[in-house]
Amino acid sequence: MARITGIRRLDDTLRRSGGSGDNWHMTWANDGKQYVALCDGRGWPDVAGFTGQDYNTRVYAINGYPPHHTFEHLPGYPDLISEPTPNINRYYGFGILALDDCIYHFLSTPNRPFDEPEPRFVGVKLVFSEDNSRSWKNQNGSALRWEKWEERDSKNLLFFNEPGEAF
Repeated sequence: MARITGIRRLDDTLRRSGGSGDNWHMTWANDGKQYVALCDGRGWPDVAGFTGQDYNTRVYAINGYPPHHTFEHLPGYPDLISEPTPNINRYYGFGILALDDCIYHFLSTPNRPFDEPEPRFVGVKLVFSEDNSRSWKNQNGSALRWEKWEERDSKNLLFFNEPGEAF
């Protein structure tokens, strides 16, 4: 069995594609697309469906292979727009994984808005898509919704207020 024993950056294979956002967690799904999750950004202006809105978290698809790849706005992923204070829907997509026929997206949530004293991440919401991002559900299979601060608890989050603030 072949093993990966190293990695080397090949500058001539990189394509700077612009766009706006940070973190860029990625996974490759069984439909041949790569799925990429951004935090705090707008995505790519030349993508159909571009809204110009600042997203707190958003998932896009990457179709094709460099240098001829394209980005796809996924209308089935519910908007999670960056909001002014009090940030009622703050979730940060810090992980995405495709496995078999599902895509799983892990979203960290803080204990309070970042403009209040001592905010820190205290929970993780798990959402998933069984149809390669056409629709998304909560971890219990219900329709995906973004719980407000006061609604977040261990019943609707995968991890919440764990001992030692670990999750």
